[in-house]
This record gives sequence, C-alpha cells and structure tokens, in this order.
Amino acid sequence: MTKQKRTLLNDKVKRPILYALARKKVAQTPLKSTEEHKANLKAIKDHVPLMKKTLKTIVDRNFPADDMKILSKYNTTRDEGCFYLKNTESDNDQIYVNLKESGGYYSSSYSVAIPFTDTQACNLFIDEMVNSGVDTMNYLGYRDSSLGRRVSYNQFCAEREKIEPITKRINAEYGFGGDDTSFTTPSTSHYCHNRAISINTEEEKVFTDYKLLVENAEKSANAIIKDRQSVLDDTMH
Repeated sequence: MTKQKRTLLNDKVKRPILYALARKKVAQTPLKSTEEHKANLKAIKDHVPLMKKTLKTIVDRNFPADDMKILSKYNTTRDEGCFYLKNTESDNDQIYVNLKESGGYYSSSYSVAIPFTDTQACNLFIDEMVNSGVDTMNYLGYRDSSLGRRVSYNQFCAEREKIEPITKRINAEYGFGGDDTSFTTPSTSHYCHNRAISINTEEEKVFTDYKLLVENAEKSANAIIKDRQSVLDDTMH
C-alpha cells in the first residue's frame, strides 16, 4: 500500500476553509440570545393590534364619523396616517405616531411608534436580509463610519434597492401600512404637523411601550451578533 504524502495547507488556502467551517459552527450553535430575540420580535408583533385599536379610539373621539361625513360633502377631509399626540394629564412632550409609513422623513426624538425603517430592519432581521442577498455591512457601513468599512454611495444605493422591498414586506407582516392604519380627518394645509391631538396617560403608554419593545429587540439583536462573533473567534483560533 502506497503511503500518501501529507501536505500542509498555507494560510491562503487554510483560512477560507477554516472560516467556512467556523460559520457553519456558528449557524449550528444554539444561542440564548437568539431565542430571546425571537421572543422580543413576537412581543412587537403582538403589540401592534393594540396600537391600532388605541389610535382608532383617539381619532374617533376627536373626529367623530358624523362630523367627517358632513365635512366630506365640502371636500374638506383627508386620509391621514400620521399624528402628533399630547398627553394632557402630564408635562410630557408630544409624541409622533405613524402606523402607515416608515416615517423616515419625520423620525425624531418625538417618534415613538412608526414601522421599521430600513436601518432597523437590517439590525432586527439581519438573517433574513443576508439570506435575501443583502450585504448589510455595505448599507450600515455607509451610514456609520465607526463600523470601519469604506462604502461608496453607489454600493449603498445598490443595497438599499434590495432592502426597501424586504422592509416593506416585513412591515406588512407585522401589521403596518394596512387600511386600518389611516383615518378620515379634517383637511389641513400642513399635513399632520400643525396639530397635536389630546390623549390620556393610559393611551400614551400604549405607544411608549412599543418604543421600549423595539429597544429591547435592538439589544437582543446586538447580543446575537456579539455571541456569534465569540463563537467565530473561538473556532478560528
């Protein structure tokens, strides 16, 4: 029997093989953070119907259907999806709620309940993005130089074109953007920004709770990345 000669692999060949094996191990390793993240995303999805129900109650109270029917005869109503709400029982700042659109143009410190933005979707649903062929690091790296990746505007736009329909689909799955997320209101000349609708503390909490749920999901998403990196590092060394 001829003895086979053992050949040592150089780093150029060995590292990609090792990296591929490490990624496989990462995918197969159960992580506590993964289960926690799934639970956090479910909590968000379960909370959206309550927000829609609460927003409808607020709108119906401030803009009664009978009044809107009269105004509509004179073409002085509009279909509205974004609202500024002010808790009249406290000194809290007004809050911005938009269950119809991502609210990218209106995001601010006042935003507490808006559908997922593209950046949020990249963080919260990174596996789904990657499996769909998105280079999330090219997209996020353009917006955040601290990630250490030099990304051109063309690279960023290429990824954004892939991301936008995925984000739209995810938002629909979570209950955003449907017919029940906009309402008939009196016409205004300045969109939703020139009026703040009065709400109470209980109603305000429904929307601020949602913001906390999203923050929890962002933390668990970051924990997954950290845990996976730890498994990867252990395998590569």
